[in-house]
Amino acid sequence: MVTAELDKSWRRVVAKAWADAAFKERLLDDPEGVLRAEGLVLPAGRTARVIEAGPDEALFVLPPQPAAHGGPAAEEERISPIMI
Repeated sequence: MVTAELDKSWRRVVAKAWADAAFKERLLDDPEGVLRAEGLVLPAGRTARVIEAGPDEALFVLPPQPAAHGGPAAEEERISPIMI
C-alpha cells in the first residue's frame, strides 16, 4: 500500500533524479541503497527495482498472484491497474 508519506518521498526522489544525472544513475544501479539513503524504508524481505520509462512508454506493474483461496479470478475486482 502506498502511503501519503511514501508518495511524497518518492516524488522527491523522482525530482532529484530528473535534476541530477549522477543521482539517477545511482538510483537505477542501486535502488535499495539510494531509497534507504533518501528515507524510503522497504518492508522486511522486500526488494526494490527502479526502471526508467521512455518518453513514449507506459509502464504497467503486474502484481504477484494472490495466494488467497479462489486465485486470480476471485481477486480480479480488487485489482486496479497501476500505470506509470
